[in-house]
Amino acid sequence: MSLSRNATYSAIAATLPSVLTLVTVPLYLHFVGVERYGVLALCWVFLAYSAFMDLGLGLAVARRIAQSRDGDGEDAAEALWTAIWLSLGLGLAAGAAVYAGGLYYFGNMAKVAPTFRSEVAAAIPLMAAAVPVLMLSGVLSGALQGRERFLALNSAQVLGNALGAVLPLVLAYFWSPVLPVLVAGALLGRLVPVPLLFALCRRAVPLRGISRPSGACARSLLGFGGWVSLTTIAVAVLSSADRLMIGGMIGAAAVSVYTIPYNLMSRIYIVPHSLSPVLFPRFAWLDESERQNLVLHGLQTIAAIVTPLLIGAVMLVKPFFTLWIGPELTQAALPLSYMFAVGFWFYCIGYPAIGLLQATGRPDLVSKLFLAQIVPFIGANLLALSMFGLVGAVLVFLVRLPLEAIALVLLARIPWSTLKPLVVPAGLTVSAVLAAWALDGFERYPVLLALLAAATLWSAIHAPAAIRNRLGRFARFLPGSRS
Repeated sequence: MSLSRNATYSAIAATLPSVLTLVTVPLYLHFVGVERYGVLALCWVFLAYSAFMDLGLGLAVARRIAQSRDGDGEDAAEALWTAIWLSLGLGLAAGAAVYAGGLYYFGNMAKVAPTFRSEVAAAIPLMAAAVPVLMLSGVLSGALQGRERFLALNSAQVLGNALGAVLPLVLAYFWSPVLPVLVAGALLGRLVPVPLLFALCRRAVPLRGISRPSGACARSLLGFGGWVSLTTIAVAVLSSADRLMIGGMIGAAAVSVYTIPYNLMSRIYIVPHSLSPVLFPRFAWLDESERQNLVLHGLQTIAAIVTPLLIGAVMLVKPFFTLWIGPELTQAALPLSYMFAVGFWFYCIGYPAIGLLQATGRPDLVSKLFLAQIVPFIGANLLALSMFGLVGAVLVFLVRLPLEAIALVLLARIPWSTLKPLVVPAGLTVSAVLAAWALDGFERYPVLLALLAAATLWSAIHAPAAIRNRLGRFARFLPGSRS
């Protein structure tokens, strides 16, 4: 199965949420208002914390099924049925925890306007109901990942993402723009693809009838997935606790100012998030020398795509924000977006090391690294927010991501010879951010264009052949490409 083809499927599926975000955020701001949108963002952040309670079953199933690729399928079917039963039980427990935790957080910690408190209280049960659906969907997706059925998997995910983004707006327009309606629309959108995922798994694994959970298989899945789950909750804290602290210390409106540039720049996640699931099953069964070659291929691919995209984003973000969200929000969000760009570059480079460590049986190292960051991260954010406001939170983010990437590379024992070429694109990205910040008006654009040209040249030289060939095939469909 072609890695580049599977990565392309994943990239196309991951691009849709970005397009939907560009279209829907102004509509959300128009129909529900800035503050209610900030409260809704807090709801999704809070719901993300429930992900740790799935105990990493999705990734555990993907690894188990990938390792059974040469078997008769019985072990894979046993693993999937066991994970399904476990996810249903864990989902009910996690839903109860989200319900209790949501009542406490929104009732005692978050600074939510009194006019929205009744809406939040009505939305919390729906948030709790979403948890079992999300957990079951994760297990079924993991099974398709293990079988490398990325076209089927991403088709189902595209459907869920589209419905989850659009249905709340449809209900808000035709019914009411209150939080319970918005959350109900998102939950319905996530529920629709689950039967499709199950039908795809029945064919790909394959599944024959309904099986009881296996105790031995459950222990194996939970032994691996427990560490993955710790990583999930640690990442959830590190990636979203800043917004919870902003909501508690500054207010929900500030969450919107912070979240909008974060979400825009974080769309660069598409690149490592599209490639890493494709690499993971291969990491699980390749030998050491083949793994190192695959790591080199992955890092070159990520850097070759990410660097020009981020520099282009830095160049265009000011005029884009002005048209998209208006000049008032742009003035507050623009400096944050520049700093996010640098941090996300380092995030992308460190991400493949996570999959390598987990697929080769060392998920504990990843968990320990992320868990060790939590207390310093929260303490640094509390101090930075009190001293510098929103900019302080981004400064903490900007310091943490490069240090985290270096640690992941060291733990995965990726050699310096693999990383040395990445110094150039890292320097170009940082230079673009400094130029955008230091220069005013149109004088910034010649400098940024020169940096973008240099990044594109580097990418053309260092991108793996499979990527260049795929881009070349795409170019033949562009106007003027044929005589």
